[in-house]
Amino acid sequence: MARAAYLAVGLLLALAGSGMTLGADEVDKQRQRLAKANDPGERAKISVKLGDELLKRITAAYRHEDREGGEELLSEYRETILAAGQALLASGRVARRQPRGFKELEIHLRKGERALLDVGRGLVYDQKQIIDETREEMEKLRQALLAALMRSPKAPRSNGS
Repeated sequence: MARAAYLAVGLLLALAGSGMTLGADEVDKQRQRLAKANDPGERAKISVKLGDELLKRITAAYRHEDREGGEELLSEYRETILAAGQALLASGRVARRQPRGFKELEIHLRKGERALLDVGRGLVYDQKQIIDETREEMEKLRQALLAALMRSPKAPRSNGS
């Protein structure tokens, strides 16, 4: 009976360990895809997937009191998401007509802000400053994306009708 329990625990630990490796592979895979992508909409979608994985790692790092590791991941997350948003906004695309990437990034920013809020709740004031700054930047980007999505495209004027 005890031997079966040890085997079960060993199996669970092995599965948990392989899950961590899969997560690392997923982050590397998304980084490689992001480096190859040229279209701003595609880059935004890839950035969202990478951002999701990074948020999981940020949460785990702060949960395990690895503040330095969490801040490094937070910095990468911040750069990745801001670059995707700025590329979309600078692309000249009309978001209302071609929302590819805009909607996905806006939704991710909303979810990411809540995740960072949860991480920050467990920290003292001095430690959560970088998280609050990141949240503020993410909210500004989200508002800009929403404005682009809600802005009505200029309709061509018809002559004489």
